[in-house]
Amino acid sequence: MKTRLILLTLFAGIQFTASAQWTDTWHTSTNYLQGGCFATSADTCFVTGSEGKIYRTLNGGTSWDSAQTIFTTSWFNDIRFPSASVGYACGGTSFGTHHSIIARTSNGGVTWDSLTSNTFSFEFYSLSAPTENTAYFAGFELVKTTDGGQTF
Repeated sequence: MKTRLILLTLFAGIQFTASAQWTDTWHTSTNYLQGGCFATSADTCFVTGSEGKIYRTLNGGTSWDSAQTIFTTSWFNDIRFPSASVGYACGGTSFGTHHSIIARTSNGGVTWDSLTSNTFSFEFYSLSAPTENTAYFAGFELVKTTDGGQTF
């Protein structure tokens, strides 16, 4: 019985010490983070925000910078990078100026170009970008580009 009690205590101690230790690396006080998050490496990660902002860390979350897009009255819901330099972000809002937004970067997220603004009458919630030129955007309908966003 004593052996069982020792083993049970030892096992319980291992369980508690092996649990994940989460740390808050950063938060913004002026904008909301919308949920889109994509890491292109162990140190580089992008997070989508409200008011047309996309946040980026290059040092594993120690510090963050932001890229302001033209979509200041809207938010991004998702973000994906098929390569280190090319990425897509999508979102929109039902009550703002930009109902449907898709943006693309070709320089690793330093700047973002608008591919659509109110081209579609619905908000985009998620995307998948298997290649630099091919991407799928889902909202109330599914939209696809095969030429880097020149046409949908």
